[in-house]
Amino acid sequence: MTDDDSEDEDYFVDLENIVDDVDVDMRYFHIHVDEDVEWKQYAILRDYGLELMERNPGTNVKIDCHTKTNKNSNTRTFRRIYIYLGALKERFKANLRDFIGLDDTFIKGPYPGVDSNNGIYPLAYAFDENETIDSWTWFLEQLGDDLELYADSNFTFIFDGQKGIIPAIAKLYTQAKHRFCLRHFYDNMKRQWKDKDLKDFVWTCATATTVRH
Repeated sequence: MTDDDSEDEDYFVDLENIVDDVDVDMRYFHIHVDEDVEWKQYAILRDYGLELMERNPGTNVKIDCHTKTNKNSNTRTFRRIYIYLGALKERFKANLRDFIGLDDTFIKGPYPGVDSNNGIYPLAYAFDENETIDSWTWFLEQLGDDLELYADSNFTFIFDGQKGIIPAIAKLYTQAKHRFCLRHFYDNMKRQWKDKDLKDFVWTCATATTVRH
C-alpha cells in the first residue's frame, strides 16, 4: 500500500472520478466521512476545546454533559458545547455596539441540522440538545460572562421568536430590549399575503424614522 493509498483510507477521500485538471468543478468534489468516525469525534471534544483556547488567546469553550450517569457506559453523555473565539471577542469589544442578533439553526449529518453559511459576523455559537428556556439561558449566561453583561446592561437583542428566548432574556438581563427580525416576520405574513406592494410597504415602514415630540 502506498502512502497515498493509506491517506485516502484514513480520510475516506475517493478521488477515483476526479480528473487531473485544475478546472475541476468543486460541486462534484465529494468527501465522505464515515458515520462511525463522526460519532467518535465526540470523545475528543475536550481536546478540541483545549486546542482552540491554546491557539486563539482569549477563546472560551464550555462543554456541558448530562448530570445523570449512564449505568451502561463509563463515559458521560454530551449535552452542549459553547464556543467564543478570542479574536471575535476583542473585535466586538473594540467596536462595541449594544446590539446582538440571536438565531438558531440545525446541523447536517448523522446528527442532523443545517450548517451556517458564514453570512454574518459571529460572536459566539453553541450546539445544544434542543430549543428551550434552559438551553437559551445556558447560552446567554456564557455569552454574558464573555461580554461582561449584567442584569442592568442596556443591550438590544434581535431574534425571530425562537422558543424560550424571551423568558431567558427577561430572567438574565432585566433592562435589555428585544426586537423581532423583520425578515422572519414578513416570511410569516407572506404565507397569506403574497402581494409585492405589501412587501414594499412593510419594508418602508420598518426603515422609516420617527420624530420624537
